[in-house]
Amino acid sequence: MQNQIVPENDLVFIGICGERFDLPDFEASKDTILARSASHITQVHTARGHRVDRNRDKIVQAFYASDKKPDWLLFLDSDMTFPDDIVYRLLSHRKPVVGGLYFHRATNVPFVFMDGGIKTDEWGRKVATHTYCRDEVFDYLELAGVENKDQAVAVDGPEGRLLKCDAVATGAMLIHRSVLDAIKAPWFEYVGGAESEDLSFCRRVREAGFEIHADLGTICGHLSMSAKGYSQFRAVYASRGIAATNYTFDDAADMLERFTGEINPREALAEYTPRELAGHWLAARIQDDFRDIDFYKSAIAGETYTKELLHWNATPVFAQFRRILIGQEKKKVLEIGSGIGTVSIQLAAQRCDVDAYEANAKLRLFAKKRFNYLKENDRIFGECGDIKWHGAFRRGAIMPATPGIYDLVVALDVLEHMDENDLRGVIGYVSMYLKPGGRLFFHNAWGDNTTEKVHPFHYDHSDIWNEILAGNDLFQVSPMWAIKRDLGD
Repeated sequence: MQNQIVPENDLVFIGICGERFDLPDFEASKDTILARSASHITQVHTARGHRVDRNRDKIVQAFYASDKKPDWLLFLDSDMTFPDDIVYRLLSHRKPVVGGLYFHRATNVPFVFMDGGIKTDEWGRKVATHTYCRDEVFDYLELAGVENKDQAVAVDGPEGRLLKCDAVATGAMLIHRSVLDAIKAPWFEYVGGAESEDLSFCRRVREAGFEIHADLGTICGHLSMSAKGYSQFRAVYASRGIAATNYTFDDAADMLERFTGEINPREALAEYTPRELAGHWLAARIQDDFRDIDFYKSAIAGETYTKELLHWNATPVFAQFRRILIGQEKKKVLEIGSGIGTVSIQLAAQRCDVDAYEANAKLRLFAKKRFNYLKENDRIFGECGDIKWHGAFRRGAIMPATPGIYDLVVALDVLEHMDENDLRGVIGYVSMYLKPGGRLFFHNAWGDNTTEKVHPFHYDHSDIWNEILAGNDLFQVSPMWAIKRDLGD
């Protein structure tokens, strides 16, 4: 089937799906389009009514009734704004179906889709599903340096503006007549209570042998009382790792039951206090052959730390640490002391590839199950990075084979658990494996482990910390960041 269109007349019929009220921003945008593209536009037809699919079918019928037999039908929805030259921009591609880029008003996801396969919904129906092209849209707009605004904007470069996809929404969609000829009426229809009229139309377009594309440089605004657009999408996209790994108390109880088999998860979490972990550590410490690392590897530490970290990772303080990592995209990362996986999974959602080191096997298993469950059940991931799970990042452990491979090393509230010898060894490894200019992101809860406090296992290395960093070519630039010096400069 032909997918590069050779038009007969290049005339465009504009169909407007009308809202129940007229928005001035849309009217102004429409008038500018009509004035700028008058030589191409043959007619403007508006359809209003409760059923959007029926409105679109009425527009197609009016398109066929036009005596000038235009080549193209351009849908423009009345709750949107458009680049002034949208007609020329979409026509220039000569594609059977091409849509401008716009975003959902509530969730800010881009209306550019890939087929997600057939799944069973909660009522047992077989329904077609779709996934959003978040990653492709974000990468293009970042590469293009798109102005951070909410109204319509046009971008001509760089390469990659035209994206082949499985579906686009109809709010700014250009369709060639041959596509409509190939599809049996009605052209637009809600299917099975679960597939919207634009997605079902695109599915039938592909079944008829035509390709669908999105023009990522023709960015439209989506109006409520104000336009919703790229800035909201960018904010939501950048923080998707946080959203994927946030959880409520009920979620934590569900994870505890699902990933560990805990029989009474709510009670176990509600009754837990940090004193429980401290008690186990103090009981182990009195043994003649006690070593910190042996305690952290033990089964009792794994069981207790799971509850400890489910509490700690949900605190506002920990959330502040994680927010600093927003924007760390597509990096090679090492996390020391990955616990229940919260930060590693966040970074994987941000398309980082992570080596997650955790001494305790029970915690590693919990984190691995959590990551796999989210990938299978949480659509926020889209494309995500990989996580490889490893044992303790200390002397004698299996270490990376190649120096200088990491862009980022993360160590949050873990280094205070090491004695001085272990700490010096670990920071030496950090320096070895960081790239020049790579960063160490850390938080150290230094403490006094000679007294029986809530956290008696915390060492206080505050007096030697800066010396250890400097001695390993790490330059501290803020309370939580250090940079590996580039000794070649």
